[in-house]
Amino acid sequence: MGAHATPPPPLTPAQIMFALFASCAAVWSWFVWRERQHAHRVHILMATLCVFKAFTLMAQVRLETWSSTYALLPAKPQLTPQ
Repeated sequence: MGAHATPPPPLTPAQIMFALFASCAAVWSWFVWRERQHAHRVHILMATLCVFKAFTLMAQVRLETWSSTYALLPAKPQLTPQ
């Protein structure tokens, strides 16, 4: 009963930017879809670029997570020549 939960780690800048780009892409896509008769093709390209940028940031977050995980692992023993 007395166990305390550990607080979650703070958000990294890459996580914040992923959330920002993903939400911008969603809003942009919704707006272009709603006004599709007046939207130019460049707006569809811009929404696609926002989605790809969000995917790039998500991959960066995953790499940061893995690198911090590997930093916690014990070092491999060095083999010495005999």
